[in-house]
Amino acid sequence: MGLAPGREVDIIFTDGRLEIEVAPIEAHVEMTDGWPVIVPDDEVPPLTNALVREAIEATRR
Repeated sequence: MGLAPGREVDIIFTDGRLEIEVAPIEAHVEMTDGWPVIVPDDEVPPLTNALVREAIEATRR
């Protein structure tokens, strides 16, 4: 799930069960060189090649 200490989660009660999801990252759109760019409101950890590879492998299982 990508959980780590300090990571925010949403806990939702639906149909008699609890669902835990990683909370979405708040962000806004800025124009950079005429292009829209999504910028997070808070600092987020960098997306590394290792994290991308791990996500790809997890979806293949």
